[in-house]
Amino acid sequence: MGIRFLLLLHYYFVEGFCLVCAGNGMIRLIVIAFVIYLAIGACFALPFAFAWVRRLDPVASDSSIGFRLLCIPGAVLLWPVLILKMRNA
Repeated sequence: MGIRFLLLLHYYFVEGFCLVCAGNGMIRLIVIAFVIYLAIGACFALPFAFAWVRRLDPVASDSSIGFRLLCIPGAVLLWPVLILKMRNA
């Protein structure tokens, strides 16, 4: 299931976009880098929202599942900043 999902993401986001801009290799490189950035962020966001958020904010340890689900999109996009904050905390 995991490999199939990644291949599907690759097809829609990279190959599908690059068919539109087939002649420009730089745009293809930017899209691939952005997809890799989001994939790393997605891998970081779930453990952060459900386990590691209490390292940054002790009040968040008693938070609801809704709050933790709302943290996921921000953690996907801001994962480098959150890693640095967790390292310094």
